[in-house]
Amino acid sequence: MLLEIWKDFDNGNLSNHKDYFADSISLFIADAPPIMGSRDSILKSVQTWRDSYSSVVSSVDAIVPLKSLDSSSNWVAVWGKEVHTPKNGKTDSVYLHEVWRLNKDDKFDAMYQFNSAPPPPPTPNKK
Repeated sequence: MLLEIWKDFDNGNLSNHKDYFADSISLFIADAPPIMGSRDSILKSVQTWRDSYSSVVSSVDAIVPLKSLDSSSNWVAVWGKEVHTPKNGKTDSVYLHEVWRLNKDDKFDAMYQFNSAPPPPPTPNKK
């Protein structure tokens, strides 16, 4: 499910799998204020943000399912890289770590995102 959501973001169509989301969602996106609300309003907001990019290409390094021992929710952690090009044409990239919560109905109701810029390339040795 999570891979499909990432692919939907890349393709620019977040409504493809909107049924994967609970009726109410909380998103804690890196470098942005938290957004919470109904599924439709949150997906519309994220779609507007995605539409500001002309291109997004993500790659996934690892996905780990996590079983919560003290609640009926489960979690999925994902690590990857996103290369995005805003409409101004300046391509940039970011490493992502996201933790998604699935409620008792196996629908995503929360996501916590952390990011890090790639390190600069090594300085060439001068001879």
